[in-house]
Amino acid sequence: MYTPLCRLGAIQSVTLFKNPLTHKIDWTLPETKFVYNTPSDPRDHMRKLMLWDDFIQELEERSPSKACKIKNKTAVIFNAFD
Repeated sequence: MYTPLCRLGAIQSVTLFKNPLTHKIDWTLPETKFVYNTPSDPRDHMRKLMLWDDFIQELEERSPSKACKIKNKTAVIFNAFD
């Protein structure tokens, strides 16, 4: 997982319900949340999975130029969902 695109992922929630017209089980996809597999922490060498918005907000506070670079590299994914 060396590139930002490889570290980006998604969590899809699914809502199941009984359709009142057909009485069959139906489903909707209410929301997709993007996650980012962060680089290893130098102290404990552990990675963590963060919600994309939280990750990019923290990175913008620490290193705006790095955040901009990662956002540019991952824009192709987010543009596909527009």
